[in-house]
Amino acid sequence: KMKKTQETIQVTKQPYIEDVGPRKIKSIQFSLFSESEILKSAEVEVYRGLYYESTKKPVPNGLLDPHM
Repeated sequence: KMKKTQETIQVTKQPYIEDVGPRKIKSIQFSLFSESEILKSAEVEVYRGLYYESTKKPVPNGLLDPHM
């Protein structure tokens, strides 16, 4: 007979928190989309059932295309 070993997996839901203290924002800039930019990004055809490329970037025309 073979002995069964029981492995215990511990899962934690604790968030990762950096303990570097408060930070100050040096500057912030806002802008508006032009009409052509809005029309260009108003529609995307999703025909690829993938989330990410091997480079960890969203797949163009995939489920997480940045145009959405």
